[in-house]
Amino acid sequence: MPTRKPSHLALALLPMLLAACASTQPQAPAEQHKQATPVQGSRPAASVGHGNDIGEYIQVMDGNKDGAVTAEEVRAQRMEHFQRVDANRDGKIDIQEYVSEFQQRLQAGMAGDRAEIDRMTLVRFNSLAGEGQSHVSRSRYDQASERAFAAFAQGKLPEKLSANKQGQGQAHGHGDKAEKGQGQQRPNMLAMPTNHSKAGMMALYDLNRDGKLTREEFDKVREEQFKRTDVNGDGRLSLGEYATEFDLRIDAGVSELMARQMTQARVRFGILDADKSDFLEAEEFVQSGMRMFQRVDRNSDGRVDQVDASLPAPKRGEGAARQQEGQKDSAKAKK
Repeated sequence: MPTRKPSHLALALLPMLLAACASTQPQAPAEQHKQATPVQGSRPAASVGHGNDIGEYIQVMDGNKDGAVTAEEVRAQRMEHFQRVDANRDGKIDIQEYVSEFQQRLQAGMAGDRAEIDRMTLVRFNSLAGEGQSHVSRSRYDQASERAFAAFAQGKLPEKLSANKQGQGQAHGHGDKAEKGQGQQRPNMLAMPTNHSKAGMMALYDLNRDGKLTREEFDKVREEQFKRTDVNGDGRLSLGEYATEFDLRIDAGVSELMARQMTQARVRFGILDADKSDFLEAEEFVQSGMRMFQRVDRNSDGRVDQVDASLPAPKRGEGAARQQEGQKDSAKAKK
């Protein structure tokens, strides 16, 4: 049977596993919680504020840390960002500068997310293998399968994982319990389908995509996955095998995500280039930030704070209209 070269993830995690297996002493609860906390990865700044996440928007954009964001703060930050993207300092941004700067931020975000996934992989492996074990036995794998399908069949799984849990249950089909840890505001960019939600189970095991998951489909995928991961055919899974199989799929996901995001970046550049000059002038760049500000300024009072967070999100386009009305009212009041 062909062998695969150990992945960077497997090599990185191997010393951690050996250290964990060297001692069979149970950890104190506080230490268990400490080790179970996922590494918080950085996020690409381009995604900040998307989805009307006002809490995160304030956290990132509130320059003077007074709990609110004003139009002046947004304009100042957009101008600072413009100067960073304008690599050749000619006072305008071409598409190469725009895409290159976004790619750098995206890669930084992916690096943080991948570090989190690497850590969680070791946690899942240890949970699946059992305390002090260096391999996942076939019986442990099958027991995890039984638990996963039973939870699905009995309706015990949520439809989807909430945003603060998607960074935790990065199960890739091998699935057993992942640690609970601390939540995060935004799902991991490299998150894969998980056994811990209905949507994840359907994505992983509904082979004919008919919207129904049968036990036959589930068992078929689980069997194929075990055989694919068990490279040396010894009937059990080592950390190297477990991590390498996951690593290969993460690599494929990274390539797909990067290609999709680069395409979207080029589309965004075309939208921001209002005068179709093939360059972004400073004011065009600033206005893109102001449109986001108008969208999250739900009460149109010229500032974004927790009051806006308590209001329902407007339909697309309504935020800008309300902002214009608010400015007219303010002008009338001054008169």
